[in-house]
Amino acid sequence: MSVCECLLFLHAFTGCDTTSRVYGIGKATALKLLRHNIEFQDVCKCFITSASKEEVIQHGERAMIMLIGGGSTGNLDTLRFQRFNAKVTANTTCVQVHTLPPTSAATVFHSLRVYLQCQVWIGNTSLQADEWGWQMKNGMYVPIKTNLPAAPEQILNVVRCNCKTNCDSKRCTCRKNGLECSYSCGTCRGISCTNSIQIDESVDDMTIYTEKS
Repeated sequence: MSVCECLLFLHAFTGCDTTSRVYGIGKATALKLLRHNIEFQDVCKCFITSASKEEVIQHGERAMIMLIGGGSTGNLDTLRFQRFNAKVTANTTCVQVHTLPPTSAATVFHSLRVYLQCQVWIGNTSLQADEWGWQMKNGMYVPIKTNLPAAPEQILNVVRCNCKTNCDSKRCTCRKNGLECSYSCGTCRGISCTNSIQIDESVDDMTIYTEKS
């Protein structure tokens, strides 16, 4: 398939009026990959021909992995975890979530919307938007971003405070939620306030571990 035939897919996948832009990937970068990577050209075929949802999802994830330089990585979630570990290992004080590869779940709906847009451009108007990455809300179509929570429940339930005093009032987020302050708290670090466990410094580490577990 020629580069020209793949341009519709390239424009939609990297971001147009109806699809999201891929963070950190410009159209020039994608075009360079398209011109020199036969596998990427083969992936494009799926979006400008008749294809099933399963094929669109599979090829969409592979296209995303290639665009963000994931090589032969099997899936985006694995690549996302690898990139996160690399940033943490490099002593990054704060990992910006938007700099990580998108999740597999988010890419599923992005790929479906890209396929729908490509099909509309080539004249196929038989597809229903609510079956290809969109949903109706308040009388208008909005994109489905993902079908998974932003993070595991254990993480979402973590509460931390940033009290400047002694965490001794209901203004303390931890105390308000019936939790003891922890190391993740901004100032007290769970060791220097009235809402933390007072540990005898003479107790050895193994005893402390046993009491907490």
